[in-house]
Amino acid sequence: MHSKDLSLALGLLAQLVSAQEVTPAPRPGSYSLLRRDGTPTAACPEQFGNPLMNCNDPACGGKSDTAQVCKNNSGNGKPCQCQIGTAGAPVPSNTKVTATNSAGSTIVGVYALVTIDKYKSLKQQQTVTFTQTSTGKDGKETVAAAAAVVAAGGVAWILGTGADAAGAALLKAPSTPNSNKDDPGCPAKKNKCKDCKAVSGINICVTPNGGCGCEPEEQCPAGDAKPKCSDKECTGQNDKCTVGKNKDCACKSASCPTGDKQPQCDNKEKCSGKDGKCTLGDNKDCACKSCPTGDKQPQCDNKEKCSGKDGKCTLGDDNGCACKENACPEKRYTPFCDFCGNKGSDGKCKGIADKNNLWKGCDCWEEPPNPVDYPQLDQALLKVDVEGLPKISPSSYSYGGDDPLKCQNLSYDAKRDVLQKSIAEWCKSVNSKEVTKSGATEFNYKRYDYDYYSYWLAAGYDGKSGGNCGDKAKITEINCVSTMMEALSDCNIGQDKFKGAELTDGCVRYQITFSRSKKDNDPPFKPLTQELATCANGNDDVSAVPFNFWQGVSKKFCKDVGDGKTAKKAELKNTDLQTRSLFGRTPPPNPKAYGDWKFFFEWEPKSGTCAKTCDEAMSSFTNSCGHYGNQGNNMLKKGTVDTGCGKYTYRLEGPPPPTKPTPTPTPTPTPWIPNTTDCRQWFSLFFIRFGITFNTDEGKMRDELKGCGAITDWKIEEQTSVRKYITFNLPVALKAGCVERAMKTATGLDTKCLM
Repeated sequence: MHSKDLSLALGLLAQLVSAQEVTPAPRPGSYSLLRRDGTPTAACPEQFGNPLMNCNDPACGGKSDTAQVCKNNSGNGKPCQCQIGTAGAPVPSNTKVTATNSAGSTIVGVYALVTIDKYKSLKQQQTVTFTQTSTGKDGKETVAAAAAVVAAGGVAWILGTGADAAGAALLKAPSTPNSNKDDPGCPAKKNKCKDCKAVSGINICVTPNGGCGCEPEEQCPAGDAKPKCSDKECTGQNDKCTVGKNKDCACKSASCPTGDKQPQCDNKEKCSGKDGKCTLGDNKDCACKSCPTGDKQPQCDNKEKCSGKDGKCTLGDDNGCACKENACPEKRYTPFCDFCGNKGSDGKCKGIADKNNLWKGCDCWEEPPNPVDYPQLDQALLKVDVEGLPKISPSSYSYGGDDPLKCQNLSYDAKRDVLQKSIAEWCKSVNSKEVTKSGATEFNYKRYDYDYYSYWLAAGYDGKSGGNCGDKAKITEINCVSTMMEALSDCNIGQDKFKGAELTDGCVRYQITFSRSKKDNDPPFKPLTQELATCANGNDDVSAVPFNFWQGVSKKFCKDVGDGKTAKKAELKNTDLQTRSLFGRTPPPNPKAYGDWKFFFEWEPKSGTCAKTCDEAMSSFTNSCGHYGNQGNNMLKKGTVDTGCGKYTYRLEGPPPPTKPTPTPTPTPTPWIPNTTDCRQWFSLFFIRFGITFNTDEGKMRDELKGCGAITDWKIEEQTSVRKYITFNLPVALKAGCVERAMKTATGLDTKCLM
């Protein structure tokens, strides 16, 4: 609001409080009320409780032709009221006051000394608040208030005109006339109005100290400040306090509204709910109701509980809350009837009950649609120009390019009815979630146990679908179910078991796949890094400690590692051996053995995804570093393994070997061992797994095989002193015959890897 429109202050430069631009009206301190001769006057007498002006008074200019108001001032605001046939209010005396602002300009104001009738008996200066109600252009009323200092005898200086609010603030009211100074008989400390029988609304004592000013009672609290009727300091009856400082003031009822009368939490003006309770208004601390969202959002066409209009309910508990229009799925995603609440009497969906009858009234299938019978061959068709016929566009598979459906035919499989149940549950759980072009949300998936392996349901971003996918795509339950069920029915046709498939819908690629992994964070399409343990392997690196004894000691270290969030070092000894439930039916090692050996362990964590737990890392050490020595069961003295989220290291330190004279070596004939090899291979979507048998050096064999690609999951399945059976993975992009050539280099024998 511009400063020129601000109301000027009453009395000693107090300003009217007004926050809205309103239709000009007479109010305390208005400088728009002028006589016809241009001499400014104070505001209308009725605003101070004085008698009305006489209509024939020169300041009034006569009665208006349309109402009992003065003719003057009508062009600049609502004029003062007037009366005919009485003396009317006296015209106040005026005094001009000047002041200089910071710019050096002179500010001129005219004050009028007004006598306020109801304060004529006042003997002591009093500050009084006046209010003025005006109606704005929008029809709303605005109440402006201002304070005025009323001197003894009921006189007050009222600012009649001024340049603007800023200028008025510089003006100083004239001094109070000597005849209106305070009566020295009035006490310096004013009585409470209730203690001197003051008239209500006029803070002047009657007795004692008649005519002296008094202190009014505190105003009753309103709005949020209202006391509760149930408070002891209030003890309300009939919605009013009966005791305390707020006696006879209105209080808030103890009972909170319920049912339809319960306020909405999101009503910012009357409730502004938080944690299910209003934080302001008459219902502060009362329970409020939040509008339901997601699956719980009501259907607009539910006549009994919502009866929606313009997207919002008009009745019931959700009155005023947003509701859902019952949009049916696309025709190609028409659901089976048992998936949408079963078939109703009208042959359409009854609606999904736990989703507020979603899809009620939509088309559904009881059975998959049968193809149309092929018509009798029309000879005229033989003459049709085939090249001139329009090209048939691909089916819904076209969303994924030339060949979006990929049947995997993996080594693992699962029954279809088990998969169907999991698909329905999983698709419901991922509804409205997003998959992104890259990063942690590139895939959304879940692992399910099945026999000794796992099957996985997954949805991933597919930017190759040809559509305008952007950097992310949203999963919808109906598309998820329909696409996965389509893949389930179109692969391994005629077989009881299903062996995996991928199918794209829009920008989302859905997968049903399998893997040997039992870890929730190790899906086949984004496997964890499987680093093998690296062991020191020299003539002097074989310890006397067997792998089962070492593993028993390592259990103590893994207990100390815990969740692996902090680094750990440990120097253990034979007495730290953990034997309980570790060795099954095998007799436990003797804890008194290897007392002269020290067992060192270290864990160094880092950021990343853990491919192995501490116990699994120790098992990697026993598999890779624990089958050496004459018996093939001794640990090497050093080893490290990277788990993706950190590195484990172990070291064994034994007694120094005794000094012995070097005996003359006696040549011993090398026993003849038949040199044989064998190779088997299995294919999966992401790697080829091999199983090989040989009786030559394991290190040499692995070095030769490294030339074929990155080796993962190297595992000794069986081992004797002369033969080993080892399994491992190599990438799918493998040169033909590479493994056979590597084995020949390592063993000297020709080998054929069989399926």
